[in-house]
Amino acid sequence: MPGTYIGASTMPPDGLPLGKAEGKSMIGATSPKLDEGAVAAWRERIRVTTFANYHFEMGRALERTGEREAAEAAYRRALDIMPEHGEAAALLTGLLSAAGDLDRAAAVDAVARQIDPDYWGVSIASLILEEMSRGNKEEAARLLGRATGALASLPPIRVGRAAFYAGTANMDEAAAELANLSIATLVCLERLPLDPCLVLLRRMSNFCKLSAAELLFAALEKPAAENWDYWFARAVFAIRRQQPAVTMEILDRLSQAGWNPLAVSLSQSIALLRLGQTEKARAVLERLLDATPDHLTTTAFLALVDLAEGQLATALERVIVVGERNEPDFWFAMVRIALLDQSGRNAEATEETEAVVKRFGQALDLVIAEFPLPSIAARLRLLLERAGHKAAEWPPAT
Repeated sequence: MPGTYIGASTMPPDGLPLGKAEGKSMIGATSPKLDEGAVAAWRERIRVTTFANYHFEMGRALERTGEREAAEAAYRRALDIMPEHGEAAALLTGLLSAAGDLDRAAAVDAVARQIDPDYWGVSIASLILEEMSRGNKEEAARLLGRATGALASLPPIRVGRAAFYAGTANMDEAAAELANLSIATLVCLERLPLDPCLVLLRRMSNFCKLSAAELLFAALEKPAAENWDYWFARAVFAIRRQQPAVTMEILDRLSQAGWNPLAVSLSQSIALLRLGQTEKARAVLERLLDATPDHLTTTAFLALVDLAEGQLATALERVIVVGERNEPDFWFAMVRIALLDQSGRNAEATEETEAVVKRFGQALDLVIAEFPLPSIAARLRLLLERAGHKAAEWPPAT
């Protein structure tokens, strides 16, 4: 389904986002009583969009199999039903141009630009993002190939290209695509599919592309204002930038909304440890263990509370007992290494470090960035370097 117009076309008549109207976005939100005429118009809009999208997708399928005339007819049918269907116009102009029918391509383009001057870049970028979200990298690359000359520098196309590079593990190229853009030029994000944009945001954050991540956080704040995944990513980013008070403020909101209690509580415990509030961190973690005994990350974090309170032996025993019953995740493994190192069991710590580097790789960078005890994090960074892994650095926010 195309992403450029479907969101606007399915907006309830009072402008309230669908998730909110259904009580999915904000706790306690209620939908106002709607005028019957407005509701009828809204339903008709959904019907029109559905039929237009059917012909659009049919056109894409026909174009992929080389049936150019049938594909053209399907795109035109989509535009007959819904003249503002930007994706249909964008792919139709490309189809006609590729066939050398430049006059008809220009005619389609002129009509589409009268409706929406930015239709082409937003439409192609939306399709690229959606194909990447489905794992269709070849189709995304084909769509990117349409953006030549001046079209390649359009902000939405650069976002689409960044998502493509990020999805193919070319993080430097992804960050470079976002360089020199601004919040003003990225207003196009309000018209692009949100979930793939959030995936790009998380990748920029996880791979320590700080300038790109900060730009995306700022540009997505309005379109993602009521998206809890966005706010959780922002809370975690604040932990990595050593802003625990900011993290707690966001997590308190998420907690009040009832969003993912386990993830929120674990992140709260990290922030509380960073703030030196070990008693509060212990209370949070013990409540989690009561609900999910032997949970690896919870156990690891509780061991860090023990360590922060000077109870090294208790901390080490805690992770050894639980580790014997479970395969460790990367957080648990790194905490265990830290405790072995602090206990003077250096050979074991070195051996386990070499093993986790081979197993977890870049994920260990996130542990170091989020580790709540700075002196221990510095020691772990040294152990990782000795094992051949240089962890990325998240400098404190200024």
